[in-house]
Amino acid sequence: MCKMNKKTLLLISTLFLTLACNAGASPQTETPPPASPTIATASIKISTPTETIPSQTPTSTPKPLGVFTLSVLVDTTSEPVTREQAQTLVNESSRILYGLTGFVFEMVDFQEINTGASTKDMVQSYLNTSPAIIPNGIILFSFGDNGDAKRYGGYAYTYLGPDGFRNPFIAPGAIQRDLYVGVIHFRHRYAQCGYGDSNTPISDVSIGGECRGQAQVACVGKYDYTICSDTVNHLYASTPTYFSSSTFVHEIMHPFGELLNKDHYGTAECTDMMQSGRSARRYKRDIFDRSLAEFQYYTGMCPYVFDNFVNSYKP
Repeated sequence: MCKMNKKTLLLISTLFLTLACNAGASPQTETPPPASPTIATASIKISTPTETIPSQTPTSTPKPLGVFTLSVLVDTTSEPVTREQAQTLVNESSRILYGLTGFVFEMVDFQEINTGASTKDMVQSYLNTSPAIIPNGIILFSFGDNGDAKRYGGYAYTYLGPDGFRNPFIAPGAIQRDLYVGVIHFRHRYAQCGYGDSNTPISDVSIGGECRGQAQVACVGKYDYTICSDTVNHLYASTPTYFSSSTFVHEIMHPFGELLNKDHYGTAECTDMMQSGRSARRYKRDIFDRSLAEFQYYTGMCPYVFDNFVNSYKP
């Protein structure tokens, strides 16, 4: 059923999480100049990041350009996630997506699966139940195949939908029958500090590559874990679930890129793409190449991918 080609290749977000959590020295953080570029096909202006963004919540809420429907599946052999927790993440992810594209997410189904099967088998098992609504995409909260989602935060692929299904979102290289699947570790922590390989803190300072590879960074409590003291004001740490919500958006967007893992923000290929003028979003080298805030604003994805997402919509 699955097509093992470019479209269904696992798009593990190694660079995304490496830059976000454990990369080398953190980039400089300049404040981008005020600007409000618009996506070519959209009538809603896309907000511009600053270094102190509290959230993606828009100041006004005109009617969205469209709705991306989601079925949320929980692999209970990995970790429990309640319907209420899933809805919270969908809501926050929807606000992020709206701020970047003018589109929103909607959860149309929630199911728990207890098979211990591969993620693709779980997706197929769900589709075999003939759900009342075939969604545009599926979020599967799971540790992932071989623990990859737990290790990296998440990954994505496309999956062939049932006969007769027509998805109004057609990513580059996809066909209209494709669904977009994001496998996500629900409790992935941003910039955890003092843990090493333990599940509980064992040090008051960073160890084992934590805090973007900086040793001896003080660990401080935030939410329900200890975090690198120099990251407490980052956008990813702005709510207890913002990092997971950003991963949510990141993985759903992945198939709408054209360069697989090179579609991550900050790669040379992403920079070339933005310099080419393919994106309606502004490019300024001294900000784009070094701004951690803008990296997090775009959920670690190259900005042009969000243009592709908007332009993919053919209702």
